[in-house]
Amino acid sequence: MKQGILILLFLVSAIVGRSESEFDHYQEIFDRANALYKDGQTEEALAQYEQITKAGYESAALYFNMGNCYFKQKDLPAAILFYEKAKKINAGDSDLTFNLDLANAQTVDKIEALPTLFLADWWHSTVRSMSEKTWSIIGLTAALIFWICLALFLFSRSTTIKRLTFLAGIFLLVFTGLTMTAAWQQKQRLLTQTEGVLFAPTATVKSEPSETGTELFIIHEGTKVGLLEQEGNWQKIVLADGNVGWVKIDDLAMI
Repeated sequence: MKQGILILLFLVSAIVGRSESEFDHYQEIFDRANALYKDGQTEEALAQYEQITKAGYESAALYFNMGNCYFKQKDLPAAILFYEKAKKINAGDSDLTFNLDLANAQTVDKIEALPTLFLADWWHSTVRSMSEKTWSIIGLTAALIFWICLALFLFSRSTTIKRLTFLAGIFLLVFTGLTMTAAWQQKQRLLTQTEGVLFAPTATVKSEPSETGTELFIIHEGTKVGLLEQEGNWQKIVLADGNVGWVKIDDLAMI
C-alpha cells in the first residue's frame, strides 16, 4: 500500500477551486482506507477509496491501493484496471510494476507483444518514468537556464564564455523541447482513453461490429486491449500481438 499523500490532489483542488479543508477531508478518508486495508477489511477500504474517486480526485497511490484491494478479493480484471490507471500517472513505480505483472501472470491469455524499435521503446519508457508535472518543471528550469546563457552570450566580452554559453544554449534549447514534448505526451495519456481491460469472463472477437460477424478468436477477462474505433455498441480493439477485431463495449472497462 502507498502511504504517501494523494499525489496530484492538491493541484487538482487548486484548479477546480476546491478548498484546502476539502483536500484535508479526503486525505483523512485516504488514510482511513489504508488502515482498513491493513486490517484486512478490503471491501470497507474500497468503499472509502471510492468516495475519493467519486469526488473527482485521482492519484497513482489511490489507484494502486484500489488495485491491491481488488487483487486481495481475487477480482483480477478490476485489479489490472486500477493498476493500469495508476501506471498512466506513474509508470516508474517498481512496486506497481511488480503487482501488475503478478496480476497479469494469473490471467488466461498470454499474448506476446509485437517487437518494436529500440528507440521508440526507450522514448516511451523515458516519458512514462515521470509525471507531466515533473517533466514540466524540468523543462521550465532548462528554459530559465537557457535565457541566462543567452544573456551571458550577448553581454559577455569573453570569447570563451561566448563559446561555452552558445553550446550550452543549443543543448538547453533542444533539451527544453524534448522535456516539454514529454510533458505534453504524458498529459495526453491522462486525458485520453486508448486502452481498456476485458471484464467479461470471455469475449468472442468478431470480424465486424455485428453478431453475424465471423468469429476470429476468444479473449478472457483481464486482457488488456488497445482501443481503435467505436461503432454503435461495438468497440474495435487491437491486442499486443497485432490481432484486430470487434467486441461489445459493455464487456470492456476503459483505462
